[in-house]
Formats: sequence, structure tokens, C-alpha cells
Amino acid sequence: MNIPKTLGEALAQSPLLFPLQFDPTGNIVQVVRLLESDYASASFLDNRMLGNGTQTAAVPWSDLNEAATGLPKRCHFIFHISHAGSTLLSRLMG
Repeated sequence: MNIPKTLGEALAQSPLLFPLQFDPTGNIVQVVRLLESDYASASFLDNRMLGNGTQTAAVPWSDLNEAATGLPKRCHFIFHISHAGSTLLSRLMG
């Protein structure tokens, strides 16, 4: 697997960085490093998937926004509020 060297490369190559949480007061996005197998084995795609060894990082929104500039605009995700059935829908679509 090609290891991305920059945030922009990581965003362009795969869904390796999952945006878990946004802190609007600090303009920080908490991202979680997830492999395809991690997505498949997670019962929920929220804080409940965090455990020992889960790699997370706090990324300034401005850095994430800049890194995403120029990426194709696609909508292959479900935005939700907890307990809406989105994990079930994600698994069905996956």
C-alpha cells in the first residue's frame, strides 16, 4: 500500500481518515485512521469505535479544507444524527 505523505494525499487516495468529530469553537476536526477492515468490523461509526490503539488526530479545519481543495466533489456518505440507522444503511450500500 502506498503510504500518503501529506494530508491531501491521504484524502485523495482513500477513506483512510474518517472525520469523527468537529469542534466548532476551536475549528478542529478529529480524524480517525481506519482501514477497510476497520470500517467493516465497527458496529458504530462514532465514539464507540474508539479503543486502545485507535489512531486519532486533531486537524485544524483550515488544513483539512486546504488539503481537500481540488478533490472531485462526490457524495458517498450518509450524514446523520445518532441512532438514525445510518450504520445499517452504510453496510447495505457497502
